[in-house]
Amino acid sequence: MTFRVITGDTPRLLLEQLDAAMASDPLPPLTDDVVIVQSLGMERWLRQQLARRRGVAASLHMPFPAAFCRELAKTLQAAPPDPAFDEQTMLWRIHALLLDDARGRDPLLAPLQRILATGDPVARFQLARQITARFDEYRLYRPDLLMAWDTALQPPASAHEAWQWHLWRQLADASGTGDGPPRHFARWFRETVTQLASGSVDRAQLPPRVALFGISTMAPLFVRLLQALAHHIPVTCYVFTPSAQGWQGASHRHPLEEAFGLTTRELLGELTDTPHAAQASGSLPTGLPAPLPVEHLALPTVAVTTARASLLHRLQRAIRSGVASTGPAPDDADRVIAAGDHSLLIHDCHSPRRELEVLRDQLLDAFAADASLRPHDILVMVPDVERYAPL
Repeated sequence: MTFRVITGDTPRLLLEQLDAAMASDPLPPLTDDVVIVQSLGMERWLRQQLARRRGVAASLHMPFPAAFCRELAKTLQAAPPDPAFDEQTMLWRIHALLLDDARGRDPLLAPLQRILATGDPVARFQLARQITARFDEYRLYRPDLLMAWDTALQPPASAHEAWQWHLWRQLADASGTGDGPPRHFARWFRETVTQLASGSVDRAQLPPRVALFGISTMAPLFVRLLQALAHHIPVTCYVFTPSAQGWQGASHRHPLEEAFGLTTRELLGELTDTPHAAQASGSLPTGLPAPLPVEHLALPTVAVTTARASLLHRLQRAIRSGVASTGPAPDDADRVIAAGDHSLLIHDCHSPRRELEVLRDQLLDAFAADASLRPHDILVMVPDVERYAPL
């Protein structure tokens, strides 16, 4: 089977590639194509665009990465992970430990004494919530650390790691069955990856193929599962990136890509380097290329260079080429912004409410100026939707 990584500088190029791959190898009528997406907005856009191209978008299952990986693990594993390590359950278990006044005298918990010594139950609950969030991150991003803590008999040298180890061991000991380390999520999920890598999987339990579309970040543990899954079925990742080499080296990156493209660079690094690292550690069988080659789709040169020279088009060309204009322009006219060029606008607003008022005015003006513009052509992005939703 195959694991492919395809990058593209526009969503439509990747969409065309995805649609062509589906059309060239159609699935049976009652079988869904699995396309993993990162947001509801991407799912809606993808269904809409496929419907436009095909006339209808049906037999598509579009889960989020975490949901897909969890469901696959549940399908392959005979037993679920220990529910005592579910996030909400773990929160109250940690809170119960912190409510014990004896913990305030525990030397291993010395870094927490400032909060524990107050005796404030609210402060202790807030601390428990922060610790739970950290352990929840560890199970996705540092599973090896948790599994090492499961069997370590002596505390780590670092005082800050030692108190975390101490609390984790108390959680593990309290839920242990005496048959070995607890089967928490990190261990349960790693067992799934090992099962896929070993080949002991019924192919009927797996989807015919899997595609990832528009994903910009994903936990390394999920990446490893998809790499192992690729030994049984085709897995293709479609990732947006403006240039072919920008994610590989700073010398090829435009300053804007350097500033805002970190998560994509990290994802592509995981997708291409994880098979090599996993193969070297023995968690995946040999035979995978290291690193994986990346196929890049770019707009034809003619389409890029002959596009209407608006400010936005010039910026897009610069990002694609990875070149920032830092010196005198070869042609001074290239630096002149036409009076009617509204392709890129910045509004400095004094409050979130004013931002929304300006946005509304701009949208109404755009719809009035262009009769062909439709609501589905508009994308509104906000840094924190909860801050803006009440307005």
